Amino acid sequence: MEQVFVTDRLALMPEHFGAVGDPRESCKVRYPLREVLFLVTCATIADCDDCDRIADRGILHRDFLKEYGKFCFGTPKEDWLRVVLNRIDPALFEACFTARARGLRPGAADLIALDGKSLRRSSGTGARIRPVHLVPARASTRRLVLAQEAVKARDSECAALRAILERLTLRGARVTIDAIAANPTMAGAVLAGGGDCLLALNHQPACPA
Repeated sequence: MEQVFVTDRLALMPEHFGAVGDPRESCKVRYPLREVLFLVTCATIADCDDCDRIADRGILHRDFLKEYGKFCFGTPKEDWLRVVLNRIDPALFEACFTARARGLRPGAADLIALDGKSLRRSSGTGARIRPVHLVPARASTRRLVLAQEAVKARDSECAALRAILERLTLRGARVTIDAIAANPTMAGAVLAGGGDCLLALNHQPACPA
């Protein structure tokens, strides 16, 4: 029964991306956008974090992908993936993915963790190239990233956190926030969205209230 349930959820996944507009000319499309986004999502869940690895996984698991789409011309290469993914609306894609995530366990209480992380090996050899710092919102009970913002430095996290809180539906969720943003402003934003907050208070908050 569980296997049937999982298969049904995968079959419905491409439908969640129907609202994402395709910027390409229809007569020149070899890889339908919904099939591409299905590939990208499955590969990302499988820990593929760049276009090269996503393309490789598409080749390796082409038979699996054809169970959920036609993939008449196979799967796209990494350069093509970069071009298309850079042209779609990231906010709309995020909204579609979030809608899918909420539909997985509609009756389950959410635990959303907000905590910035610097990506390993993302800095350059020169002092001017800083590592990429991301502020994600993780749905811990679902093991998914619901939203994320890139910031230039760790001390810019608070603005990114506020932007994320404005986009998420927090009603009924418990939100945990790292000590860097433990202040009344952040707590008020969570409560205004209908959620409960748990703030870490192990040191003086770095963000202004």
